[in-house]
Amino acid sequence: MQGLPVELINAIVENVSSPTDLLHLRRVNRTYLKLVTPLVFNKLHVKSSIQSAQNFQQVIGTADLATHVREVVYDSQLDDALEVADLEEALTEAFCAITALPNLDSVELNFWPSFISQSGKEVRESPFWFASRQLTILEAIYHVMKTSHMTSLSLHNVVMMPSSRYGFVSSLTNSPLSHLSLSVVSNAEISTWSGSKDINGSLGALLPPSNPTLKSLVLHSPQGSYHSLTTQLSSFHYPSLARLVLGNIILDQTPSADGVEAFILRHKDSLRRLELRSCASYVAGSPADARRWSSIWQRWMVELTGLEEVVVDGDSQGYVMLDADRGYVSHRPIGPMTAEEDTSSLQMFQDAVATRKVMTDCFYGAGQSTSDQNGDPPHSPACSTGSFKLPRITNHDVHLIQSIPIMETISKFTETAIPSINLRTLAAFVPILDDRKADIEKIDRKTFVYNDTRNSRNELDVYYPLNPTLTKDGKIPILVFVYGGGFNTGSRQLPEPYSMGYRALGSFYAHRGFITVIPDYRLVPEVHFPVASEDIRDAVNWIFNNADTIGIPTMPSPDVDAMFIMGHSAGDVHTKVLALYPPLRDTTQPRLKGLIWCAGPWFLDIEGEKFNIETQRYFGSQVQQKEREPRALWNGLSDEEIKNLPDILPVRAEREPRSLLITWEEMLSDIEKRRGEMPQTIISKGHNHISPNWALCSGQGEEWGEEVVKWMKARLD
Repeated sequence: MQGLPVELINAIVENVSSPTDLLHLRRVNRTYLKLVTPLVFNKLHVKSSIQSAQNFQQVIGTADLATHVREVVYDSQLDDALEVADLEEALTEAFCAITALPNLDSVELNFWPSFISQSGKEVRESPFWFASRQLTILEAIYHVMKTSHMTSLSLHNVVMMPSSRYGFVSSLTNSPLSHLSLSVVSNAEISTWSGSKDINGSLGALLPPSNPTLKSLVLHSPQGSYHSLTTQLSSFHYPSLARLVLGNIILDQTPSADGVEAFILRHKDSLRRLELRSCASYVAGSPADARRWSSIWQRWMVELTGLEEVVVDGDSQGYVMLDADRGYVSHRPIGPMTAEEDTSSLQMFQDAVATRKVMTDCFYGAGQSTSDQNGDPPHSPACSTGSFKLPRITNHDVHLIQSIPIMETISKFTETAIPSINLRTLAAFVPILDDRKADIEKIDRKTFVYNDTRNSRNELDVYYPLNPTLTKDGKIPILVFVYGGGFNTGSRQLPEPYSMGYRALGSFYAHRGFITVIPDYRLVPEVHFPVASEDIRDAVNWIFNNADTIGIPTMPSPDVDAMFIMGHSAGDVHTKVLALYPPLRDTTQPRLKGLIWCAGPWFLDIEGEKFNIETQRYFGSQVQQKEREPRALWNGLSDEEIKNLPDILPVRAEREPRSLLITWEEMLSDIEKRRGEMPQTIISKGHNHISPNWALCSGQGEEWGEEVVKWMKARLD
């Protein structure tokens, strides 16, 4: 052993994992002592025994050993029943001394409300003694945090007590802590052990009210669900928090400022990764009053626009109720339709979050992080668009983007299915539109409420031309655009980083002389057929009756008798229903100049194809779908009614999904049969289902939009 090369000795040491064997190797000679000591004392385990506490203190008091300690792990499970007072004193002295560990980075405290008797049987410890020892050790550790440099603290199986017992927590406010993990004993475990259902206090009791360095927070209940009806998190804020993990945490039925959900949203500007493990929503009464996961996901999708990753395990999205005897149990009456809506909404949320990575991969290469160690985008100063951080587009990037043949890239996508091309298409256009933001926003935009009988999704945006096109009456023609979104998503003003999407579309047509109007409408699951089309009808009628309201004194008046309506995808379906469904077409006040139908299905039952669940929810049963789909409504009109319809301009992308191509051909055939001639059509060359609208104002792929403008102007003569 004496003559072995240092490299070989080092290899031997690295392959020994047993602490006992390593301690034996330390005694071989000075070389082994030097190599082994950092490994042996890098991580110290402290047990709930007086001897272990004294050994720990001895290491702390030995400078040559203390310098190697990076991590301390405490396990409170007793080897036998001890004199609690003596043990608490020994542990307190030991943990108060860890300030002498100059390189300590992490402390992990594992509390177990039981001990192993001499017979080997697990025995529940007295709740009083357990809670007392837990408080003693926690107070010692938190006291140490005032001066310690450690950055990670993990507390496992904590029995939460009333907040008044944790007055020492404020010491964490100015500590250099970057990671805090808090695992609490579940409500069921507490009641079984202590006989009390009220012992669990607020999760916030062990959290510092603030901390400027905290980046990672884990709140977990490993043995079962934890629900504190007095969570009391309203005053907590960590400006650097980037990762939040919730495990077995129950969300309140009614969101409040004190709740976990509000805590998540309060950190939307900094949060980059969110993990939910076996989380549930609390149902206090009727299932109809439950806080649906679908509404949670949809809210988070809109507000948590800074997220780069969201992880939800298969056991989350559950619903629980409080049973007097069994504690929190699964709430069975929540039906399969709710589960489908929850799953669908979660998928949309995850897709939206994934867009950030796709965008980064497109312009910085796969695997390139959007932030450096300081949280700033690579190669650039920190920048933020709203609450969503994007890589700043430098002069070099602008030149690169402008030189990219974006339509060549789009046309090479081999897939045509919407889920496959959605994110990649957006990732291609978002930076280009962001670069053109100043030009896009030269067009004034105003927002109006078109239906004051309800409180949501009742507004429309009006875009005003700089150089208006004039009708023969000297007024400005109007284009109403109805966006798509699969019947259950969409907004006239999209969140960052997509905010330029419909803003660009409105500006494109306004730049070409048309007052452009984009209304919101209600979505699945809130509404079903024909409510979305009724909302569009109400918006159109409001425009007709409020020309003076939307007009600008320095411009010619809007011409409500020269109004066109264009819908895309699901929005196209709503415009078709508006024009073809008698209860709606007969109550639409203006005589529309033209209908522009863009890439929406003509019928829903296609062999070998299946429309998404939201389509089925909107139209109803299979029988109802066949009665309500656009082709059925078309066939239900008389020849005279067909003849009196406005001119129709069908528009589609060159690379639409198979289902839409099939219905497109059938639609053209039906129009030709009933109106006596094939309508003029526009096919957007190189485009997929998503890209045409996003190309407007990008400088590339806009030709189809110019053709639409030409078609509309021809009908003003």
